[in-house]
Amino acid sequence: MVTCCLPRKQISKPYTYLSQNRLHIVFLEMDCILHTYKHECKMAKNLFQHSAIPLSDESIFVAPDTRNSTLIKKQAAMARKTKEEAEQTRKKLLETAALLFWEKGVSHTSLADIASSAGLTRGAIYWHFKDKLDLFYAMSQQVVPPYHQIYDTMERNAADNAARSLWNGALEILTNVSNSPDIRRILGILFFRCEYVGELQSLQIENLDWIRQLQQRLIRIIELAQQQGQLKPGIDPVAAAIAWQAQQRGLVQFSLLLPDTPLLHSQPESLLKPYFSGVFKPDCWLAHD
Repeated sequence: MVTCCLPRKQISKPYTYLSQNRLHIVFLEMDCILHTYKHECKMAKNLFQHSAIPLSDESIFVAPDTRNSTLIKKQAAMARKTKEEAEQTRKKLLETAALLFWEKGVSHTSLADIASSAGLTRGAIYWHFKDKLDLFYAMSQQVVPPYHQIYDTMERNAADNAARSLWNGALEILTNVSNSPDIRRILGILFFRCEYVGELQSLQIENLDWIRQLQQRLIRIIELAQQQGQLKPGIDPVAAAIAWQAQQRGLVQFSLLLPDTPLLHSQPESLLKPYFSGVFKPDCWLAHD
């Protein structure tokens, strides 16, 4: 009886041997193999050396650790490349969707339009997004991190000067909208290019919840300003928080509708001063060196 030990990558296949002129197929389970990979390779090498089969490729007898290490490196490189390509495709789809949503409106833009404009197939869209709603939601979420960063900064700095932190946060929001075409486009879509009915109604509910969460953060900051003696007498922190949000939303929408308004770019402070002068004691929101 002659036994041919194959490389480990073929262990799931049947082992074949010739005995008493009959061909027998023996299926071996992984946990039943008694020899290590290195030992199997040595046996296979000896077999081929004593057979008529030419041994032209010694690569299969390279130490398994070396071959496995090389294979792992190649697989890792391929995985990184595939991941990078997938991220680039996803980014392209989001950018294309934002352009078309802004130009045509959300309801008049189909997934086929987005795929065609991006030079991709609809299958590429479904690989990254479940449907049009999922794609729209992913696009809208791109403006969330900058807002959270601004609110996080306001809360951290409020302990030193709450009014000043609100002033800086308001300026930063206007500056971001003014300087970032991507943020401007997405906010423009959310404000002016979609109707929050049907499948988009759930997103409107989520947006309202997010606005309320930000409002609670503002209330805490303004209450801290009250404790610091910065509020004018008779100012209610809740009312002041709602007014701050309304002012910011109004100025952002105004800048989207009338982007050429000079004050929005050159002197945003002059647009904020009426609110701060009415809510806070004189100049407490300004830096004093």
